[in-house]
Amino acid sequence: MLLRTWGAASLLVYTQFPLLHEKGYLPKQDSRLEEPVVEFPPLKVKDLPVIHTLDPEKYYQLVAGRLKTEAKASSGLIFNSFEDLEGNALATIRQEFPIPIFPIGPYEKRFTAASSSSSLLSLSQDQSCISWLNTQATKSVVYVSFGALQH
Repeated sequence: MLLRTWGAASLLVYTQFPLLHEKGYLPKQDSRLEEPVVEFPPLKVKDLPVIHTLDPEKYYQLVAGRLKTEAKASSGLIFNSFEDLEGNALATIRQEFPIPIFPIGPYEKRFTAASSSSSLLSLSQDQSCISWLNTQATKSVVYVSFGALQH
């Protein structure tokens, strides 16, 4: 499984770098920043990622190829998204990649300065989500661990 901490539209944009370059959206030009990216509504040129490289075309090919290869080799994709937010992007991804797609976001932003010492290895575990978890339907929550933070 591949976990993408960004939204579904981001994957589409990155995998379509060669097309965006071919259409003249990339590299960005100041005179076109407010133009819509017709292939990815409601994005405008100014919303596309900024790429700083001496050879943008090779970079576009490398990134797009790597993302497509990783996605096709995986047994599924998990996104920080949900159907009502990115339904069109998720539908496009499902057409391009015949693997299960799991929009499980939005991810909860849990780490603050006070809680950043939480760790699977610490003596006292953060149990603050248990009461919320107990109110959820069985098998309706996906837990993803990004590891432990220690100071």
